[in-house]
Amino acid sequence: MKNFSLVLAVIFFFISLIAYCKIDSQFINFIQSNLVLDSENKESFKGWSNPPVDIYFRVYFFNITNPDGVLERNETFKLQQTGPYTYKESRVKVNITIDNEEGTIKYQEKKSWQFIPEKSEGLLSDIIYHLNIPLISEYNEIMRLGGDEMMVEYLAGMIKMENIQLILNNTVNSLMFEGYPDRLLESAAEMGMQVPEKFGFFFERNNSVSKEFKIKNGVHDFVTYGRMVSYGDETELKYWKKDSCNRIDQSTPGDLNPPFQPIPSTIKLFVHDLCRTLSLRFNGTVKHEKIVTNRYILPNYAFNYEVDPENQCYCLNDECPESGIFENSVCTHNSTASISFPHFMYAHHKYNKHIKGLEPNQDLHSFYLDVDPTLGVVVRASAKLQINFKLMKIHLPDINLTNFMPEEEIVVPTFWFSADAEVPSDLYVALHVVQNILPRLGITVASIFLFVSLILTFYYIITKLHISHKVTPKPEKKINRQNYTIVETTSFTN
Repeated sequence: MKNFSLVLAVIFFFISLIAYCKIDSQFINFIQSNLVLDSENKESFKGWSNPPVDIYFRVYFFNITNPDGVLERNETFKLQQTGPYTYKESRVKVNITIDNEEGTIKYQEKKSWQFIPEKSEGLLSDIIYHLNIPLISEYNEIMRLGGDEMMVEYLAGMIKMENIQLILNNTVNSLMFEGYPDRLLESAAEMGMQVPEKFGFFFERNNSVSKEFKIKNGVHDFVTYGRMVSYGDETELKYWKKDSCNRIDQSTPGDLNPPFQPIPSTIKLFVHDLCRTLSLRFNGTVKHEKIVTNRYILPNYAFNYEVDPENQCYCLNDECPESGIFENSVCTHNSTASISFPHFMYAHHKYNKHIKGLEPNQDLHSFYLDVDPTLGVVVRASAKLQINFKLMKIHLPDINLTNFMPEEEIVVPTFWFSADAEVPSDLYVALHVVQNILPRLGITVASIFLFVSLILTFYYIITKLHISHKVTPKPEKKINRQNYTIVETTSFTN
């Protein structure tokens, strides 16, 4: 029995080693195999193609409260934030093609929005005073092409004939998805130009389908899982000065990140609406429910051309704008649009010189992703950016629309948005199991077998010691009576 206990102890010891070394790796392999997007029948594929996540798209407009004062009395723009106007956003992958030999998956993304009154602070019928974007854009395009005299005279004639104003007022609904008719657009369409029927910041975007994405699906490796391969059949962008800014192969669309990988210092997001990638920097950990996530933020130098010289390749001209905005006319039909943090947070002070009413706040206006470090799932996201338009002095014959301007150009905030998403509560439970319970399975099983091995070893040692120290009885000596004699004694009495 004692030898049998020793054999069992050795067996259990080796089982504990195997459990410690193998169970964790088997667990990782099991999870990874289920995350590979190699079949439409997998639960991971279904969750990726139609995410069970509520996305709320909140829009805040900057209403020009003194349009007459600006145009007639040379007042500074006074802006008042209105909103949020909240929409529930849906993102569904369509036209999906899996190529496991190449290790890729191709798809398009269909987006739709539905207004949610109960989550809004305002109505779609609210009136917003705003810049005339078609007018500014058309004048900018004429100047960009060299200021052709015929086109200059044509635009000046249209402004006079149609009484076109620099500042308009429209409902929120018209500015968003419904659009409003614009005489300059109608005139351009009459001349055979390909222009939208109406103007709206999201006109014809509801239920629209993106260009085709191609990403790595994890069949060959997980280091590149979710990374971009191409967008619209292009493996790199064509807009920027350097290859580093045109590359998309180091970025992801944002909804997939490699699981079980070392914590990266940055995450690169490919944002097709901006025609570029954004680099988010690791900024510590944040706890949600029972799981710990890694927070990645869009850093304060994201649009700074001095602190981060790499940003200079995103400059459209030989000179970059003052830090704080990113000019993306290449993505907006050569308009004067630019991107910044909300309320010009982190921007050069020049942008506030002729604008009143902005109140930047890091707690309200930061851009971040919270990523589960185990599976790479984005647990919570809040993407916040501001849309601005550069207003330039309009130099046209007998046109005095911009005489009030003290400088040749002013960047005017138009609206900012926040796209917020968070995984449902049941997914938090699943992530808690994966992050905190399953990884300890190997250690737990190994500890149990090691404990049993130690008990058996201890039992063997005690048994061995007990036997070796047991006292054996001495044999009795027989008395040889022949060696004894009888002695007679005398007693003394008093």
